[in-house]
Amino acid sequence: MLGFSYLLGNIPLWVGLLVPKIVHTVVEHILSVWEISSPYVLQVLLGIIALFTLLKDWNDYGNISKRWGRSIPLVMAVLTVIITVLSIRDTYDSNTNQINSRATISQLSTQIDQLRGDNQKAADAFRDSFTKLYDRFSDLQTRVQNADLLKEIKDTKKELLDTQSKLTPPNITPIASFPADDPAQIPITQISAIRSDNVVEVAFMVYNPSAVNARSGAVILRICEACKYAEEPKGFVAIAGGPESDRERDFQHIWAKTAMEVLSARITIPPGLPSFTLGIFVSCENCSPAEQQHLQVALR
Repeated sequence: MLGFSYLLGNIPLWVGLLVPKIVHTVVEHILSVWEISSPYVLQVLLGIIALFTLLKDWNDYGNISKRWGRSIPLVMAVLTVIITVLSIRDTYDSNTNQINSRATISQLSTQIDQLRGDNQKAADAFRDSFTKLYDRFSDLQTRVQNADLLKEIKDTKKELLDTQSKLTPPNITPIASFPADDPAQIPITQISAIRSDNVVEVAFMVYNPSAVNARSGAVILRICEACKYAEEPKGFVAIAGGPESDRERDFQHIWAKTAMEVLSARITIPPGLPSFTLGIFVSCENCSPAEQQHLQVALR
């Protein structure tokens, strides 16, 4: 007992700290290898079990048929091997596709982060320019003495306003409307429609009234709580974690003074409902904060 205590007392401290880390690293490596190989191991084990079962009953198959009895287990053994190999191949392809998808997502995330960093740098440069011009303007105001200095102040103020306008570009407010042939008619927010077997097809559009192009964004369609989609609207997708009433469609841009293509949705309406409302949200990189726009449909 004394010898063991003496041995423990003479073990260096770094050894006592390093051993648990090594054990932890080895266990993590084993678990990682098992996570990758476990699907293949289980499939191989199932194939081996099936083959052993055939071997155990191999002689019994001869009683089924004198001519074909011996061939049956051989055929089944070959099929078992083929099925096991195909199953392992399918698992490998599935894992490969998942790895490729994760790599693509990681690459896209890196590109988005880089774009955000570039935008932040551009905004910082605008702010620095604005601050310098403002300081120059303030300094000139304190030294006003003659007409030439007043003219320089006027020019500097104009530069200041131009820089400020670039720093804070105008926000766009796209307009939701039922289809219109003349932009002067937009927005059209009320129409009537005929129901057919309690299904109504509604068309609508999104118009950009500003002189600036709307950059990359999305349109969200929201139907009434009592309504359902008769089919998924073309180009729209369900929002992960969102309500069942909402569908989303992405867009790259909406040109100035131009509307998107006409969008549509087939909606199942509860019997007896006289009217319902569509909610439209439009957001983009240079849009004002999205607010719900209402389009009213009267049924007949």
